[in-house]
This record gives sequence, C-alpha cells and structure tokens, in this order.
Amino acid sequence: MIFDSSMATARNRFAHAGGQIKQAFESSDLATGEQVTPAQLVEAIEQFLEILERNPVDDPTEAMQEEGEAEQIGNHAMNFLHDLGVYSDRLELPETTKELQQVAIAIAMWLASWQAPIRTIDMVVNGLGQLANDTGDPAELGRIHDMMERTIEHAGPDIKADLETTNPYRAWRILLLNAGIAAVRAGDADAIRRSFDRLRERLPDDAEAFFAEAAKQAEQGDFDPEVAELVRSYAGGAH
Repeated sequence: MIFDSSMATARNRFAHAGGQIKQAFESSDLATGEQVTPAQLVEAIEQFLEILERNPVDDPTEAMQEEGEAEQIGNHAMNFLHDLGVYSDRLELPETTKELQQVAIAIAMWLASWQAPIRTIDMVVNGLGQLANDTGDPAELGRIHDMMERTIEHAGPDIKADLETTNPYRAWRILLLNAGIAAVRAGDADAIRRSFDRLRERLPDDAEAFFAEAAKQAEQGDFDPEVAELVRSYAGGAH
C-alpha cells in the first residue's frame, strides 16, 4: 500500500484519531490537572491542519509568505500533535497513536516543502519506522526512505547537534539507523552509500556493528548481488 502524505489525507486521518481520543478521554478517569484537554488540542490541531492544506508551497496565501510564518505554523501543529500523542498513549490507544504519527509525517513533509526546520521529530521517526516495517515492497521502501531523507535534511539544528549521545532511544539516532535499514531493504545502491557514509560520520560508535548486521542480512536475503557486495564492503572496511 502506497502511503499518502498529502494534507487532505492527513486531515481525514486526524478527524478519525481525534474523535477516538476525545471519546476515550470522556469515558476515562484520566486527570488533566492544569494541562490542555484533548478536546482543546483536537480543535487547535484541526485548525492548523486546515491552514497547512490551504497553503501548499506552490500556491500559498499572502500571509503564509511572511518570513518565518510557515516554520512557526508547522511546528506549532507538530507540538500540539505531540501533546495529543501523550494522551493517546496514556489512554492506551496504540492504533490511534499510529494514525497521529502518520499525520506527523504529513506535517513534516509540509515543513520540508517550505524548506523550514522540523523542530520535533519523535512522532515522525516512529511513524516512518512503522511504515517501513509494514511493507516489503522495494519501491514503497524507496519512497519511505526518501521521506526519511527529507526529515534528516530538514531536522532542526538542535536535533542535528545530537547532544544526547548517552540516550540510545533518541529520535535522531533511530532515524539515521532506520534510513540505513530502509535503503538496504529497498535495494538502492545510491541510498545505501549515502546512508552508510552518514552513519559512519554521525554515529561512529554504532556504524561498525550496524554494517556487520546489514552484511549478515544481505547474505540471508534475496538481494541483487551488486547490492549485497556493496553492503559487505562496508562491513569489511573497504569504504
């Protein structure tokens, strides 16, 4: 199944997910304290998504062309979506959380189209990882890898600085590793070189173990011989 990252589809996904969260919250005894309620978050996100859909980069309104406006609006939407995701997790709605992650991918691709930094990537990374896990089609894996690449390129500078190196679960590390895995599974030699070279540069402590495991998978899987040899060459230190 080809993933649709359009904002129109994201709005449909969110309409379903938002309704599920509001209903589950109203039936629960979950306390919000001083926090914004799910209903308030849903209303705000719906408004943001409508703005994003009305403002594609090739046909924006005049207001969106103001300097920094796209960055601000897109990242506000992402932050609110993250907050709603916390409620979805607390309400134990894993399928709804997946839907929210797919909406996050659409917001990230919108920000990338505007060449704006994506300042929160956790839900995007989890969503892209799930999409990759759910398919074995090389062409679709290639498309997912492209979205990973766009997220890597446009991740905010604080994320790229990668200061949390002691946390193995940080989204930036997982994104770089997942991009390498998706490139191998897609069988794309150029994507493999790009992803593997970046791993060696950005995650030197992880790179060699990753290359060794990838070479093992290449031996066992049904890969093009040239692709398998390329993966093995990284494990052998030829690159």
